[in-house]
Amino acid sequence: MPTFWQERPEIMGPSTRDTFWTFTQRATLELVTRFILEKQFTSVLDVGSSTGIVGCAILSAGFKGKYCGVDNNEKAVIIGRKNLEGLNAEMFAYDAEKMDFPDKSFDVVFIKGLIEHAAYYEEIIKESLRVCKKHFILSMFIKPTSAPDKINLQPQGYHLNHYNNEKLFSFIEKFGFRKSMLLYEDRIDIVLTWERN
Repeated sequence: MPTFWQERPEIMGPSTRDTFWTFTQRATLELVTRFILEKQFTSVLDVGSSTGIVGCAILSAGFKGKYCGVDNNEKAVIIGRKNLEGLNAEMFAYDAEKMDFPDKSFDVVFIKGLIEHAAYYEEIIKESLRVCKKHFILSMFIKPTSAPDKINLQPQGYHLNHYNNEKLFSFIEKFGFRKSMLLYEDRIDIVLTWERN
């Protein structure tokens, strides 16, 4: 059954290279780009990559490694491939819960604004951590709190979920990752990273 995002005729948000920097969460994108460059990673997996906004940002900022984006929306992947043409990048139409990569394939795995829209986060995060070699970065626009999980299925068919921070963080850490480090927080986003033990 197609998702809300797959059924939409248009892409949500900026979709082409010339519109990427109109992105409302620009500060988050700049922070993640800086972190990836400073750590000198050689490979990045962007889970829920849409049209490759992160790939374009890090590669145009001088990232020398390989960028890979995955999204389950074929329309976004097709546009993303055009946006990343000529760059050291690939995009795949994969389900975030089942990606065709070997274990520990990528130095860093990045997820932005994805798990809030999913039915639940466990399978997406478990699969992302499986292919992660060094750092896992999670950016959320619905900040986790001490309140219990609240699953909010919208009438249009997508979720706007609120997650319990302790439950979410301990789930990530049980896969061999150290306690989280806050990279960035503003009124829109919170960005956290975990390093593999």
